[in-house]
This record gives sequence, structure tokens and C-alpha cells, in this order.
Amino acid sequence: WALLALAATGIVVTLVSLRKQKELAEQKALAKEAQLQTFKSEQEKKLAELQLISLSSQFRPHFILNALNTIGARMDNHPEAETVLSRLGESVNLIFNHASRQQILHPFPYEWKLVENIIDIHRLMYLKQLETTLPTVADLARIETVKIPMGLLQIPVENALLHGLSNRLNSPWRLIITCTVR
Repeated sequence: WALLALAATGIVVTLVSLRKQKELAEQKALAKEAQLQTFKSEQEKKLAELQLISLSSQFRPHFILNALNTIGARMDNHPEAETVLSRLGESVNLIFNHASRQQILHPFPYEWKLVENIIDIHRLMYLKQLETTLPTVADLARIETVKIPMGLLQIPVENALLHGLSNRLNSPWRLIITCTVR
């Protein structure tokens, strides 16, 4: 019986030891996976930053702004075209300043200015009878400290104007934007 008890104890000890080794191996695998995920996340962030740097180095805002100003100066008889160029220049300046800071997020008021510029440009160029309902100054003031990725609002608004409203044959051409703080 002693031999049988010793054998049973040995089997139990071996099973417990194997289980602990398995758990330890699983913990090491999870830790390694977490390290790899962190590394991957850091690399993706660096890649995004490098892409932004690359874009900003290819983008010559001073030249573009001067060209827009030159064209605008020759638009004395076309005030709408001059306004479009002015809004475009202002947007180019905001985008370049953001790119030169090499940050992913920018203040909400900058994004809102891009939205206002795109609305003005589309109103002047394509949608003369565009009706807008926009957030109030008080609504905008509540979210002025929020930082968001560039284009988060501007791109969908531009797409709504260009691909949605400008394709409507009949009025109303109405754009409604609301901002809610949660």
C-alpha cells in the first residue's frame, strides 16, 4: 500500500507541476502578446507621424498661399472667386500649421473653421441657395477645448455637400450640423 500511495502521490505531484508549468507558459505567452501589441501600436503611431511629416514636406504652403493671393488679387470683378480663394488659403494655412506641429489632434475651433470654410466655398461655387443650421456660439464654446483628428468633421461635411446636396435637383438644399457634449 505504501508503494501504491507513493505512486499516486507522485502522479498527483507530477500533474500539479505540469499544470503550473502550463499556466506559467500561458502567462508568458500572454505577456509576450501584450508586448507585441504595444510594439505594433507604437510602430503604427510612428508610421502615421512619418506619413504626416512626408506630406508636410511635400506640401509647399507658402507657394500655394502666394499663388492663391496672386489669383485673388486679379479677381476684382469676381468677389465670389476672391472669397473662395481666401477661404481655401485659410484652410491650407490651418492644415499646414497642423502638419508642421506633427500632432494627430488639433483644437476643435480649428476644425470648425475648416468646416465653415468648406460650407462657404460650396455655397459660393455650387449651392447658392444652401440653407444651414449650425451650432450656436454657446454650443461651440462648450467644446472649444476638445481636441479631435484633423478632418473628422470637415471631410464628412464636404462629402455631404459635394456628393449629397449638390446632386439634389430641387430645393431645399439644407445642411444641419449639431454638436452635443456628453
